Amino acid sequence: MSKPKNIKKIITNFLAASAFVLFAFSILFITIAYNVSSMKAAMNGVDGDNAGPDIEKLRALYPDYFTLASMEIKFPSSKIPIIPGSTFEAYLSKTYQTRGVEDWGYRYTIISAVGEFNKITDETYISSFYDMNRSFLKEIISSYEKPFFDGSSQVQVLSNSAAGKFYERNWLTGIINNMMILKTAYRALQKKDLDLALKSDIAYLRFTSAAGILGNPCLSNVLNYDIYNENKLAHEIYLNENAYFNDAGLKDKFRAALLKRLEFIKTRPDFATAVKNTAAQFKNLTAGWKLKDRATYYALNLWYGDPNTPFMEAADMIYSKKGEGYSEYEKILYEVRLKYPVKRSFTRELAYTGDDIFSMIKFIKFAINTHPLEPNTYIPIYEFNHYASIDTKLRLTTLGGLARLFYAENKRWPDLDKDEGFVKQAGIAAIDGYTNKKFTAAESKEDGSIIFESGLKDWYDPHKKTSVYVKLAVPKPF
Repeated sequence: MSKPKNIKKIITNFLAASAFVLFAFSILFITIAYNVSSMKAAMNGVDGDNAGPDIEKLRALYPDYFTLASMEIKFPSSKIPIIPGSTFEAYLSKTYQTRGVEDWGYRYTIISAVGEFNKITDETYISSFYDMNRSFLKEIISSYEKPFFDGSSQVQVLSNSAAGKFYERNWLTGIINNMMILKTAYRALQKKDLDLALKSDIAYLRFTSAAGILGNPCLSNVLNYDIYNENKLAHEIYLNENAYFNDAGLKDKFRAALLKRLEFIKTRPDFATAVKNTAAQFKNLTAGWKLKDRATYYALNLWYGDPNTPFMEAADMIYSKKGEGYSEYEKILYEVRLKYPVKRSFTRELAYTGDDIFSMIKFIKFAINTHPLEPNTYIPIYEFNHYASIDTKLRLTTLGGLARLFYAENKRWPDLDKDEGFVKQAGIAAIDGYTNKKFTAAESKEDGSIIFESGLKDWYDPHKKTSVYVKLAVPKPF
C-alpha cells in the first residue's frame, strides 16, 4: 500500500474517531446539563411532594393565620370627598396613576402610606378607610384572649402541593393584612385608644407567629422579620406612653398585655429544635425526587462529598447544648466556620446557575475543575444572630414594661437580685437568653432611667474593632 493511501487512511480513522468522541461527549454533556437543570428544579421544590404543609392540619393549628390571611382590605367603591390638592390626591397622582384597587402593588402602596407624614394624611380619607375595615378591629379584639400556639417543640405536619398553592395565594394578602394591624395599632395610639393599641400589638405578634411557623419549626420559619416592626411599636406602647399609669383600669390592661407577651415569648420555636428539624429536612432532601435526579445528586456527592456535612455537624452539637444559652450556640457555630471556611462549592454555584446553555457550560467547567471533597459551607451564623437578637429584644422590651409598672406602684426600680416577686412575674423576660442568667441592670445617673443589658453583641465595627452589647434604657413612667 502506498504511503499517501496510508496517510489518508490514518486521517480518515482519526476524523472518524474524533467525530465519535465529539458525538459521545455531546451526548454526555447534554445529559449532564439536563440532569443538573432537573436536579436544580427539584432542589428548589419545583418537583416532588414537599411544596407545602397540609391545609386541614394547619387550619386547626393556626386559625388566626387562616382568618387574617383570608380577609381582604376594603377600598372605597366610589370617590370619597377629598379637598383638591390634598396629600391623598397628590399621592395618587404621583404614584400608580393607572392602577386600580385590585392591583396588589396599588393596595400595598396605599396601605403603607395611610397616616404617614407627607403621604396620606387627610383625616376624611383615613377615617373612611378604617370605617370600611372594621372587621379587622373585631378580629383583633376577639383574638386577644386566645392562647398562643406552642411552636417551641417539634410539630409534624404532612405536606402536599395543594397546601403550597394555598399559602402562595394568601402570602401577599397576609403581608398587607399584617401591615393593616400595625397601622391600626399606631392609629389607636394617635387617637389615645390605648386599649386597642395593646390588643393590636398582641394581634400582630399572634399573626407573625402563625405565619412564621407553618409546618415544622425550622430555620426558614422561625426568622420573623416582621417582629422588627413590632419591636418599634412596642417601644411606643410600653416604654414611651405614660397614660397607662394614670388610670387603674388602663394599668390593669397594660399588665395583662405584658403577660400576653410573656406567653408569646415562651411559645416561640426553640433555635436548637429549629436547627435539628432543618437537618432532618436536609436528610430527606431527595424524598419525592425522580430517580435520575437522585442519581445525579448522589453521583456529585461521591466526587465532592456530602455538601451538608458542616451544617449537620453544627446541628448535632447545638442540639446537644439545648437550653444552655445562646453563647454556647455561638461558640459552636464559629468553631465550625473555622473548620469549614467559606469556599465556592458546587451546591452554592448550582443554586445561582441560570437555566440557559451558557450558564450550564460555565457550571460544568467549574464542577470539573473544582477540587473534590469540597463541602457546602452553609453554616447558620446569620440565622443565629437574627434569632438571638429578636428574642433578646422581645424579652428586654417586655421586662422594661414590667419595670415601669413596678416603678409606678413602688416609686423605685426593681432589683433583679432582691425583688423575687417581680422576677417571678417577669419570668423568661428577666432571663438573658445569651448567658442564661438574669439581665444586668443599672440606674442612669443622668435621667434616672434603668438600663438593662445583655451579653449578646448587637453591632460590630470591623474598622474600629468595637462592638456594642444589646441594651435597653427604660424611662420612668411619670
